[in-house]
Amino acid sequence: RPLPRPGPSSELLLELLNRRSMSLSLASSSSSSSAPGVCSHRFGGKLADHLIRPLPGSAGALPQWCSELPILAPWLFPFEARENLLRYRAFGVTFSIHRLQELAVDDRFADRKRMAEEWLAQAKHIGDAMLMNQAYESLFELQGQIAKDTEVWVGSLKSELARVERENVLRQADTAMELTKSSFCTLEVQFHGESGFG
Repeated sequence: RPLPRPGPSSELLLELLNRRSMSLSLASSSSSSSAPGVCSHRFGGKLADHLIRPLPGSAGALPQWCSELPILAPWLFPFEARENLLRYRAFGVTFSIHRLQELAVDDRFADRKRMAEEWLAQAKHIGDAMLMNQAYESLFELQGQIAKDTEVWVGSLKSELARVERENVLRQADTAMELTKSSFCTLEVQFHGESGFG
């Protein structure tokens, strides 16, 4: 059942809370002590609880307050909660599921991945080809284990590569965004004459 539209009393309450929040933030910026503000970590926690479930969050089946209240009263929610809501809702189902997958992979494999990457960095620093080969094999083996773990791995997100020049980066970025705006792929950018991308 949808929530009723905010009436005069709820709008008045939001306006009063907004004024209190502004006055507290002005008071905290003019004094050395920090005033707590009106931010509700309880609202943030409840929103985080809803966003942690992949299906409702990515399918747009969250309760109505989850999408409306952060817009009507953003100061009620911690920044992290609003940022997560943006990540899960603004870019579609594909990116939402990919984000949840990244979090699950990091949660389960972060230590092993960090150790493998450090081992590879050390091997590169030393310049030992045999050690680099072993480090790459270890990293590829770990990536294979991640891909086989059905609890955290859904699949890879396709990407499109755009090569741009540094001199005209804004114009070319605008063109690349226009060409790929309806795509479900991530857009990775590489500068001409450079090897890295991201």
